[in-house]
Amino acid sequence: MKRWRTIIPSLAAIGLVALWAASGRAEQLTGLEGVPFSADITGIDAGGQVQLANGPVARVDLQSLRRIGRSTDPVLALRPAVMVYLKGGGALFAQRVTLHDAHASIERQDGSVLKLPTQTIRGLWMQVPEAWYPSLKPDNRFMAALADKAPMHSDRIFVLTDQGVQSIGGLLENIGPHEVHILYANQDRVLPPARFYGVVLARTGEPFDPTGQCFISLRDGSTLWAQVRTLQGQTLTLAVDGTQFTVPWDSVARLDVRSRRMVFLSDLDPVAETQDYFPTGFWKWQRDKAVSGQPLVLAGQVYEKGLGMHARCALTYDLGGRYDALAATIGVQPPVPGKGDCEFVVSGDGRELFRQRLTGGDAPQPIRVSVTGVQRLTLTVDPGGDLDLADHADWAGARLIRDAK
Repeated sequence: MKRWRTIIPSLAAIGLVALWAASGRAEQLTGLEGVPFSADITGIDAGGQVQLANGPVARVDLQSLRRIGRSTDPVLALRPAVMVYLKGGGALFAQRVTLHDAHASIERQDGSVLKLPTQTIRGLWMQVPEAWYPSLKPDNRFMAALADKAPMHSDRIFVLTDQGVQSIGGLLENIGPHEVHILYANQDRVLPPARFYGVVLARTGEPFDPTGQCFISLRDGSTLWAQVRTLQGQTLTLAVDGTQFTVPWDSVARLDVRSRRMVFLSDLDPVAETQDYFPTGFWKWQRDKAVSGQPLVLAGQVYEKGLGMHARCALTYDLGGRYDALAATIGVQPPVPGKGDCEFVVSGDGRELFRQRLTGGDAPQPIRVSVTGVQRLTLTVDPGGDLDLADHADWAGARLIRDAK
């Protein structure tokens, strides 16, 4: 049986959301070291060289960047009738989606159509008809299934019933303007489209690896991981799983580069860790959060990536001599402002490479530590002069960098 589906939403389900339009001002580029600069991007060639005007250099390798931000101004646009969630993160706002065999056609709000491999789709969520609003209770099972990283060998289909949202396992075969076809308990079933809430598709295969790709934020709020092929004039050519497609450059708000020359420590697993107990309790180190579980915030700036640790903690990573530098912004993020006193220590193969004492009243400090040739790297937070009270230490944006060869 061929696996195909068509999604045609009701226009009555469409609302308004904010959209962002390019203002024509220079792009803001940020290098791997975290240093920003302004320039006008005039193109990107097939070799990944970003061509610049009115900047400090004439060109720069895309893999030498962390981010390209574009100046934007707010305008209004239609709210999506279908949310297309992608594997590896990201979601597309759509007005119509057709899935047939190995590819999906996603019609965007501006009328353009993106054609992506079906295997890149993680789930679909439909705008709920207004008639259901009074009786529909909050249900987080769709988002829970979407976030579940365990293999799934059948689709998880969500149906609206008089008792709320029902979740069933099966195969979604077709969604058309008048009926929804699913395979459930080895039987073909037909549902009215108004009762279709969404689906999380079966998940198998290798985990998604975004290395070398860009996380692209579009003006309408859509986001996706893709490889940047070229930028010629106002046409940006992208590729997902080998399938190429184009988007207007003016529709792009931001590109976050997952450089092949850089890896965030929070995306790696330590090969050894120690955390001593102390009188104030036990604080487990955190990935991409402060040790308290709150967002990483130093001097008012929020960091999406990094490590949160408490004094008397050490994490060791296997580098295998593959990197040249450790870069981060270090600082104390205490539960009580001004409190905390600890030492940040970086060691390589048992040799101390860096040590800095900071208190909760000190400004955050950007660091760059040479780790060329280091096999095993250890980050340690030691208590300062105030025992280990409120020693909530952030290694914000902690990342390993390979120099350009």
